[in-house]
Parts: sequence; C-alpha cells; structure tokens
Amino acid sequence: MYFLFLNRDRGQGYYSLTAYVSPGIIYNSGTCKITAQVKKYYPEIGEWHPFKGMSLTFQPVDGGYYITEVGRSNSDFVGTNSSGEATATFAATKTGRYIVDITYGGRDPSDLNNPNAPNIFVRTSVEVKCFFSPSSILGIPVRGTQRLVRNVNSLSGNLCFSVEDFNIQGRGPNIRFARTYNSQSEAVGIFGKGWTSNYDMKILNPKQTGYSIGDTVYLQDQSGAVHAFRCIATGTFPNTKFKAPPGVYLWLSFEDNGNYYVLKDKYGTKYYFINYETALPSSLCNGYLKKIRDKNGHEINLEWSSSNWSPTLNSISSPSRNNFSINFTNDRYCLDRWNGPDQAPTTYYISVVTSISFEGRTYRYTYEQKDQNRLYAWPYLHEAWVQQANDTQKYYNSIYNYIQSANYDLDHMHRLSYADEPRRGPGDSKLNYEYDEFRQGHQY
Repeated sequence: MYFLFLNRDRGQGYYSLTAYVSPGIIYNSGTCKITAQVKKYYPEIGEWHPFKGMSLTFQPVDGGYYITEVGRSNSDFVGTNSSGEATATFAATKTGRYIVDITYGGRDPSDLNNPNAPNIFVRTSVEVKCFFSPSSILGIPVRGTQRLVRNVNSLSGNLCFSVEDFNIQGRGPNIRFARTYNSQSEAVGIFGKGWTSNYDMKILNPKQTGYSIGDTVYLQDQSGAVHAFRCIATGTFPNTKFKAPPGVYLWLSFEDNGNYYVLKDKYGTKYYFINYETALPSSLCNGYLKKIRDKNGHEINLEWSSSNWSPTLNSISSPSRNNFSINFTNDRYCLDRWNGPDQAPTTYYISVVTSISFEGRTYRYTYEQKDQNRLYAWPYLHEAWVQQANDTQKYYNSIYNYIQSANYDLDHMHRLSYADEPRRGPGDSKLNYEYDEFRQGHQY
C-alpha cells in the first residue's frame, strides 16, 4: 500500500488515493480483495473526508483477471462508496508476482457539470503474489505412471528430497528434525528459501474473526506444499468446521475459543497453531506451530519469539521427558518488500537456524545470499554438519549449491544444482541437477 497526493488548482483542495490487498498472497484458484480509498482534503476546514462517486480503474500490469458481476474481465471499474472505498476481486492465472494499477483520470468528480473544471489524475499500485502449489510432496497428484529418479519426479520434473538430522524417541511425540527441499515451493522456512522442516508447518492466513461458508484456510505442510481447507459450517469458533482437499486425511478445527487452530491426523496426533497474539510484533507468530500432542496426551512444545520482528524458533521441550529441551541459535537477514513505483520499500526480516544443541552435540548450518538486491536476498542453506563437544571435526558435512536461470525464473529464485549429502551412503552422495525453461529438473 502507498499514498499518492494530488495538488488541486484553484484552492479547492487535495485528493489522496490509498490501496491495500487482502490476502497479499493467493494460492491456486484463490482470489483476493483489492480495496482503494479516496479522500479529499478541504483547506477551508483543514480536514480530510472520504470522497464518494469517483470511478476507479483497476488494471493488472501483467496478467490476471477480475471477477465481476458479468463474469471475468481484464479490468474493473468501481465507484467509491460513502466511505470513499472501491473494492475489486482479483484472481491470477499462473505463479508469479502481479502489479495492479488503480487510477482515475478525468474531470473533477465534484464538478462534472462545469466544462471548465480541471482534469485530475490519481494513481497507486498494489502487489499480489500467486503460487500454484503442489497437492502432494512430489508436486502433482499421485496418480498415473510416474516415478522418482534421484529425487526428481519423472512426470512433473519436481526435485524434492528430505534429510533427517536427528530423531529422539521417548514418551510422547518424537523430537524429530527433518528438512525438505522442494524445487517447486516458494516457501521460506527456518532453513531459508526453498527448505522447510517438520516444524515449519503453519497456517498461512490466520485470522481472529469468524469465518463464512466458503472461506479458505491455507496450511503449509512440512514439505512446503499448500493445502486449502474450506469452511463448511459456521458459528462460534468451536463449531466452525472445515473440509480438507481430496486425498488429504487431515481435520482442521479450533480449540480454546479460537486461540488455536488444531490439525488432527489419522493417527490421533494434534498440531496446535498460534492464534492468540493481538499486538505487534508478537502477532507475527500467529499461524506458527506451538505444540504437538499425541493421542495419549503427551506433548512437545515449541517456543517462538518475534522481538526482532521476525518469528524465531528458540527451543523445543518435552514435559513428558522431565522437561528435556533443545536450544536453538538463529541469525537474522534483512530484506525489502516492494511497495509500488516511486515509493520506499518496507524492511522486513527472516530468521534462520544456525545451530541446534543438546547433550553435548551441536548441529550447525550456514547460509548464503545469492542476490544483492534486497528485494530478493533470501538466505539459502549452503552447509550443514554435526560437531561433538570440544571437537572441531565436521561429521555428516553436507554442501548445497544453487543456480538461477532467467528463462524460467519468475521471482529471482535460485534452485538447487548440487547436493553433497553424506547420509546417502558411499558413492551416492554427490548429485547434480539442471532445470529446463519450465522449471522442471533432471539429474545427470
């Protein structure tokens, strides 16, 4: 969202045009609402007031369409209401970043009958991102004839593999740390761009108000895939019900009067996601995984903080195991978010795990930023290894390199081109990957 002020002639005042989009990221066939508001400043009283009756044009710069009363349209014209607002419904046609211009050009709406009234022009823009996410870990529905060749799906070309750093068994859910790389996922997890872990499960669009039938909640799973749960029954939070997508055996609901989204799997394990924070920066943690409880009531708890304006995983503990805990250290990367033409970008931060320590053992991770432009300077996991206390030797030392191709890249993303993963076994640890112009990978 950004502001544009127009200086009016003849002492009649100023206009302001602001706009915002909700949600800012849409998935698959989802839509978003773009709302613009016009206000007029009256110098004789020194006040701003909403302006009714200005017909705004909503026009995507590169693709996408609007859902109007008569169907789909490449643009939309909407008049502002008594609150000075005009709203259009936008949908995307493919994965990518869309810029939507909102403009008005013509005679002053408050003086249309005056042939000598000056022409005015106001303009602003919003950004919408769309991801067409895989419906399975392999990037496509699991049907038909397909197979994996060195972690590359032979039908979709999606490179996807998982690495388990450790798995601590005991009473209650295992404290397991597995990270997954998915070449067709745009996710940014606690291991950087393209990587997610089993603790990166999250609700992508949490909210603390009620749901209407047809509303959608998006869940990112541990592989970076996104699943859409649609509201099928409303009421108070405990009575709100959601339907999972076909082939996904998960059940989404609320507990504690809406303070938690709760996801239940077919084994009876429940995953609790934060929905109780109301003030910044704590509210940045809404949607993140807070605890896992098995069918016997045993739990593991995740401790998140956002004091550095970025959700950060600090520790994992297990009350059922005499409060056994694992501690994390993190690093923070600074990026910029695009806010429209001729406007200063907004600074935001991404926190990534640099070490995990418990029982005299430390798992270490290093990162590199592949792009100098802070709009796209995501951290990418480069190296991972294990160290014992008082020992400088690196064990299970893994190396990851990435490549970017302008032919297929929509969002400046780099994709994995080389992996040296000792856990694969002798003679099979080093793999190289290439991608075609459709972002489909193959191994050589």
